[in-house]
Amino acid sequence: MATCRARGVSLTPQRLAVMRALSARRDHPTADQLYADLIRQLPGISRTTVYRVLETFVRLDLVRKIDSRDSKAHFDGDTSMHPHLVCLGCGRVMDYEDRSFGILQPPEVTKDGFRIVDYAVTLVGFCEDCQRDNIDR
Repeated sequence: MATCRARGVSLTPQRLAVMRALSARRDHPTADQLYADLIRQLPGISRTTVYRVLETFVRLDLVRKIDSRDSKAHFDGDTSMHPHLVCLGCGRVMDYEDRSFGILQPPEVTKDGFRIVDYAVTLVGFCEDCQRDNIDR
């Protein structure tokens, strides 16, 4: 959280609570899922506050925002470059454990002059549970 202070962003109780809630999870929750966790701890916190805090953390590179096919952003407290798996059945987002897969070494600037600042590798398919559910039907 020193990054917040270094960039002139105050460390409010809400920001600290959001970061702790995200860090306590091993999945990749949506803002609504984090809000559901936080409303028990901070009854006065609003859904809008959770969304704003997460967007601030994304802007500060403290959190990664993962777009999924279900139109809901998921958030990851692990900001290292690593691929994700997105299930088309249940919408779950998971880390792909093979950290070497999908790690690219893109140029800083393409030959067309496009300056690359970030990238994401997302593999889309069906998790084991959804595959099993499909077979059982």
